[in-house]
Amino acid sequence: MKVLKSTPIIIIALTIIFVLTNRLSYYCKKPNITVSTEQKVYNLNEKIIVVFNLGFSRAIASLLWVHTLLESDEEFYKKRDLGSWMFLRFNTIAALDKKFYNNYLFGGKYLSIIKDDIIGAEELYRKGLNQYPKDFWLSINTAHNYLFEMGNTVKALKYYSQVKFDPLAEKYFPLLPSLVAKLERERGSIESAYELLKVTYEKITTKKFKRYYAGRLYALKAEIDLNCLNSLTSINCSQVDFLGVPYLINVKGIYFAKYKWKKFKFSQKTKERIERKRGH
Repeated sequence: MKVLKSTPIIIIALTIIFVLTNRLSYYCKKPNITVSTEQKVYNLNEKIIVVFNLGFSRAIASLLWVHTLLESDEEFYKKRDLGSWMFLRFNTIAALDKKFYNNYLFGGKYLSIIKDDIIGAEELYRKGLNQYPKDFWLSINTAHNYLFEMGNTVKALKYYSQVKFDPLAEKYFPLLPSLVAKLERERGSIESAYELLKVTYEKITTKKFKRYYAGRLYALKAEIDLNCLNSLTSINCSQVDFLGVPYLINVKGIYFAKYKWKKFKFSQKTKERIERKRGH
């Protein structure tokens, strides 16, 4: 009988506890627990999966590619150790199917721009260019990664140079020779920059870009010639500008060009960006 009498009290007490618990749960903010994709995605060792693929390497590579795209994240990879999960995945795909072009092209671009895994992108592009030497898009993206993500002007110049006159360059990147010439200028060779632009000017047919390159050639030739004419040991200096107009001389004996021009080089903003990336 005592148990029966106490039952309503227990039920009321439990109801109150239940209501209070719910109210507390509603008002109390629970901490958000997020697990990085780097921690939750599992990657098999590429050597193991290549050995035990049972002849289905291309099929497995395609499945891994689709799964990687579905699981892709935008979290920056801060280490520089070829250890990001997406690089490891792309690397495995490359081991399974060495001719999987999109894996190198889009995988490298994703690592470089989205994940900020510039070392992973460098390695993936390297493998891609081993399979597709001097491929236009792989070369351009490799050079972009070196210049704008790593600040390495020497390696950027190497990969830009090998495709500067590629037919695709004139169609999709007509100012590529100009970029290469600026890198030549950064290396300290104004004459090389001028000769490159001169060849480009002679090859290009579009009037718009013809005018563009004519203006840059005028600036480069004026700088080269005026440096020569105004030096203390001026020998065999050209006396006329790119348009064939003679240089002028002021009352102080200093030579100058008839038309306004400014030095052909990277803007200060671009130079600072490259320097920041170089020290990154």
